[in-house]
Amino acid sequence: MRTIKKARLIDLSHTWDKNSPIASVNPTYSFSLQDTHANTLNKFKDGGQLTYASEVMHFSGQHGAPTLDAIGHIGRNGKLFGGLDAFASTSDPDGIGTSGVGANLAVDQFPTDLLVNRGILLDVARFVNGDSSPLDSHAEVTADLLERTAKHQRVTLRKGDTVFIRTGYGPLFKSNPSVYADPNASPGPSVGGAKFLIDHGARVVGDDTLTFEMRPPVVTSPTFQVFPVHMMLIPTPGSTSSRT
Repeated sequence: MRTIKKARLIDLSHTWDKNSPIASVNPTYSFSLQDTHANTLNKFKDGGQLTYASEVMHFSGQHGAPTLDAIGHIGRNGKLFGGLDAFASTSDPDGIGTSGVGANLAVDQFPTDLLVNRGILLDVARFVNGDSSPLDSHAEVTADLLERTAKHQRVTLRKGDTVFIRTGYGPLFKSNPSVYADPNASPGPSVGGAKFLIDHGARVVGDDTLTFEMRPPVVTSPTFQVFPVHMMLIPTPGSTSSRT
């Protein structure tokens, strides 16, 4: 605790508005005033003394500003992490696990020991470009690239680490949201890069792009898969990672 109290805190979040980029598979974010000082005038027949404002938000926290995936967020072949029934886990629309299956995989049950953890930042963009500019939109963050970046930074990944990857795409959230949210081109870890993280025992992984893995998030060999990196990191037996 003494170490934490002395630490420098860095806020990685973005400020949301109606123009913020969100992956097309998720609901959009919206905000509006439900009550205004004009339409609440004399609502309580008090001679116009009290007025107030209140708002309504429709919010998708998935694939936008920094988010933390619930371990039950991704299924593979009908199974969640630990072999639980993916379909049963969300049969109750009130949320993951409210049906009685998979409650331990909901985001409010995320392991607390992983929320405060040793972290490693692999600045792949600076290693490749030599400056703060972002990686090319089609750049593949491979196992070799991660290994060479770590060696260049003189850091050693330990089992249980949180590993963040910097692609340089973060500022595009505000400056160029259409590029940030482009479903057809975005840098990120490939399947090989994800295997590198698993092999090194990373328990939480993340980067500064919309959907973590490179886009389009599709592989065709040995079989056709959509979001293969997500499926490797979250529900696959033997994986202990969660994406952020």
